[in-house]
Amino acid sequence: MKLSTLVKKFEKMDEEPQGTGKRVLTKNQADIFRDIITTYNSGNVRYTTLQGSAGTGKSVLVKAIKKYADSNGISCIITASTGKASSALNGQTIHSYLGLSMVQNDDAISKDDALQLSFQNSDEIKNPSILIIDESSMVGKKLFAQIELMRFKYVLFVGDWEQLPVVKDKVVNWESIADRKYQLTQNLRAKDERLMLLHHDFREYKQEKRDSLDLMDYVNDDNIVAIDYADIDILPTNTKCCMVGYRNRLVENLTKLVTSDEHTMYNLNIGVVVTWMISTIDTPNENGYFPREFTAQQAFYNGEDVEIIKLGNVVDKLVSDGYTYYNQFKLSLNKKRTGITIIDTNNEIKYGQRESIEPKQFLNLPENDILENCTLSIIEGKIFSLMWDRDSEEFNDMLDYYFNELLPFLSEGRLINKYYKNRFTDISHLSYLVQENLKKMNKKEFQEWYTETENGIRKKKAWSIFLTAQRVVSARPTTSRTLHKSQGISIPCVIITDQSFYGASRAAQYVAITRSRQGIILVNNTPKSLVQE
Repeated sequence: MKLSTLVKKFEKMDEEPQGTGKRVLTKNQADIFRDIITTYNSGNVRYTTLQGSAGTGKSVLVKAIKKYADSNGISCIITASTGKASSALNGQTIHSYLGLSMVQNDDAISKDDALQLSFQNSDEIKNPSILIIDESSMVGKKLFAQIELMRFKYVLFVGDWEQLPVVKDKVVNWESIADRKYQLTQNLRAKDERLMLLHHDFREYKQEKRDSLDLMDYVNDDNIVAIDYADIDILPTNTKCCMVGYRNRLVENLTKLVTSDEHTMYNLNIGVVVTWMISTIDTPNENGYFPREFTAQQAFYNGEDVEIIKLGNVVDKLVSDGYTYYNQFKLSLNKKRTGITIIDTNNEIKYGQRESIEPKQFLNLPENDILENCTLSIIEGKIFSLMWDRDSEEFNDMLDYYFNELLPFLSEGRLINKYYKNRFTDISHLSYLVQENLKKMNKKEFQEWYTETENGIRKKKAWSIFLTAQRVVSARPTTSRTLHKSQGISIPCVIITDQSFYGASRAAQYVAITRSRQGIILVNNTPKSLVQE
C-alpha cells in the first residue's frame, strides 16, 4: 500500500468524533486538579511539577487549570519551551514571555556561540498569580535561574522527564526544586490498546528495564504498519502526519521526496528577528512623516508549524517598480536598494499625516550571494522574511563561511581584552600601531580609537554580514523532521524510517514513537545513500 493512502486512512480516523466531544477529566486528573488549586490557594508552595509520560493528558489538565483561573479572576499565563507545545495550549514560548533576545557575542569561538540569549528588564515582565511552563524537560539551569530571579508566586512545571533534555545547558534537578510533585499515568493519546502497549514497552526500553525492543515485532497490518521505501509517494498537502529521521541529511531528502509544491506548512524551528521602525514622537513632522528608530524584536517559534507563503511574483514587481502590494501591505525598496519597508495600509492615516504612526517592518537585504539563494516570504500572514531555498546543510555551510570571515577579528578582540586584564599578555603579532596604543591608552580610549581603524571597520562589516545572514529563515516543510524536533507535537500518525532511527538516543526514539494518536508506519529498506553526510 502506498504511503499517502495509509496517511489518509489515519487522518480520517483522527477526524472521527470521539464520544460527546466534551473533555472530562479522569479521576487521576481531577484529583491532581483539586490538589493543585488547594496548594495554590494555601500560598505556601512556590514550585510544583506535573510529570507524565507522552499522551497522559497533561495538556488537558493545564487547560482545565487555565479555565478555572480565568473564571475566578486569577491571572494565569501558559508558556512552553517549544513553540509547537505553546501553540497547542494557546500560550507562548517561555523565551518570548521572558523577553529573551539574541545579541551578538564578541567572545564567540563558534557560529553557535555567536549569538547569545539576553533577558529584558525584569520590571517589564508581568508577574501572574500562576505561571505554567510546559515541556519543562527542555528548561536548563540558565533559564531556570532567570525564572528563579523573577520570584514568580506559583510556577507549575509540566513535562515528561523521560523525553529530551535541554540542549547546551545543564539539566535541572526537578526532584530537589519542587515543593509539590504530581504524576499522570494513564495513556489518553493513543486510541488503540496495541499502540498503547508499544508506547508503554518503549518507555520501559528507554528506562533500560528492557534489553532490546524491535518495532517490527509490533506490526499488525492495521494501526502499526510496515512498508517498503519504494511505496513512498507524495503526501497529502499540509498533512498533520510527518516522517521522522535522526540525521539532518535524511530528513532533507525525505522532505524533497514527499512534499508537493502546494505545501505551505513549515517547521520553522527558529527565533525570527523582526526589525520594526518605531515612531519616536507622537506628531508627524512638517512633511507628514514620523521620525523613527529601528528596533529588533525576537519572534520565537522553536519547532512550531507555521504557514509560510513564498512571494516570488511579488519580488519581480518590487524589483521593476521599486514598490508593490501584497494583500494589505505595501512593500517599498529603499533608495540604496539594501532593504524593504513594509507598511500595513489598514492602519489609519489621520489628517495632516502622510503615514500612520503604527510601526513599520524593515527587511534588511543580505549580500547578493546570500540573497540569490532566498525567496521573499510571509510567515503567518504578518511577518515578512527571507526564506532560504536550499537545504539546511547548505544554510549551515553559509553561516560557517561568514562566521569564519568574522572570527579573526573576534580573536584579536579577545587578545586585546586579555591584555587589559594582564599586561604580560603576548601581543607581538598585533600591528605596531595597535601595540603602541594598547600600551598608552586605557581600555575606553583604545576602543574608541579602534572602531575607526581599518580592522575596526572591517569587524563591524563582518558582524553586519553575519547577522544579516542569521536573519534569513531556514525552514522545512512539516512533512519531515528530525526526532529531536518532534517533541511537543501530537499527530495522527508518525512515519519512521529504518535508516538512522536506531542511531538516535533512546530518549529521542521514545519522543518519536509516542507522537502518534492513531498509528505508526515503519519504512524499511531506506537507501543508505540518503543518510550520508
